[in-house]
Amino acid sequence: MPRLFRSTLQRFKTSPYRPLFPSIAILAAVALFWVVGGFGGLAILSEPKSPIVTLAVLYGMLFFMACSVVAGAAAATTLARRLPSIRRPVQDLALVQKLDGLVLLWTTAVRAQGSGLRH
Repeated sequence: MPRLFRSTLQRFKTSPYRPLFPSIAILAAVALFWVVGGFGGLAILSEPKSPIVTLAVLYGMLFFMACSVVAGAAAATTLARRLPSIRRPVQDLALVQKLDGLVLLWTTAVRAQGSGLRH
């Protein structure tokens, strides 16, 4: 295996964003589907065919369009739900450090105040 491929694969395996990759892939596939459909999806209707075949093709296209909308919405919802939970541990660590600093300041102030009362 080439060295670059191995290092990229290792980075992929250890990435904190790894749970997001399936949703990103689905959104990319849905976007590609709509781009391809926008450029040439209706070209299939330009050739004369029987009405039954045309109707079947249109129903098939409608089915795939509906499925792509549902899949895209589900992937976007999953991304919106999981992304904050991946970023949260870093924010929680910063919050814990701030709280530790506040507790240290408070205990120092209480000790200083307490020692002043004793004199």
